[in-house]
Amino acid sequence: MNDQGDWVYLAGFYFDPLLSDVDQLEQRLRDLAVDGDLSESFSESLDVMSIATVFWLDETGSYPDEASRTCAAVHQRFDAIFQQLEFEGAETLGSSIRRALWEHDATDSRLAAAYAMALTIEGLQQLCDWLTELRRESLALASEVEPTSPSSLALARQRLSQEEIRARLAHADYLANARHALFLAGLYQQAESLSIKADGYRVAELLRNAVAAAASSARASAAGKGNSRPESLRKQAEQELRERIRVEAVRVIQGRPGITRKDLMSVLLSKKIATRPTLKKHLDKLGLLIEKKN
Repeated sequence: MNDQGDWVYLAGFYFDPLLSDVDQLEQRLRDLAVDGDLSESFSESLDVMSIATVFWLDETGSYPDEASRTCAAVHQRFDAIFQQLEFEGAETLGSSIRRALWEHDATDSRLAAAYAMALTIEGLQQLCDWLTELRRESLALASEVEPTSPSSLALARQRLSQEEIRARLAHADYLANARHALFLAGLYQQAESLSIKADGYRVAELLRNAVAAAASSARASAAGKGNSRPESLRKQAEQELRERIRVEAVRVIQGRPGITRKDLMSVLLSKKIATRPTLKKHLDKLGLLIEKKN
């Protein structure tokens, strides 16, 4: 049994990053899910993590003592590693992780797999944070729901629709990066295997060049699309929401000349576009019917 200090915290639960208690973790995530689509997202993430653990198996089919500790450490140092890779590119994945861990003798393939696991956990965290907020909002609405109205959970989900979009986009982004890290881990592993054979040295070097080429290609693709970090996704979702509010607000104002800010807010709230504070913020940003201060 690993010391809990080598475990990772997610959804109110400490778990072994090598997934020795995967059934409990899976059940905890399924309990949080509010639909089958989310359950599928959780299953996909656990599949990626399971593949990552295989890279840590030794010749006897066992995990070395430092496996859980290293995977947990990579997760703890995730932000530092992510930022380092933003500047240097994924071709430096192994060395970037080593610097973040203050040197480590694990192979590049294992470190890349640990990073894939950390990326997946970060993606799951995005969904878990939204689902926790959703439960909280649902409980707050429970006493206000009329018998003929949608359930408090349905209403809470409508109010937090933009938060759901941001969480899903962020999760998808992290998971895509995790799969790419696993692809690099596979190339690293092949190069490492060939490097121990005298006649495999040249092929191993070619594979290392392939790692750099694959990483650079992915980085260039990402640059072409703009920054795909969750922060960019949040900004994109916020811009889309503001545009939707603008279109609806302008339509209402044109149809009801002289409408007050208060009445406009009431109309927009009835359409369940966003919560009152969010509507107020975006209307102010858009300069529509700015409230006069006394």
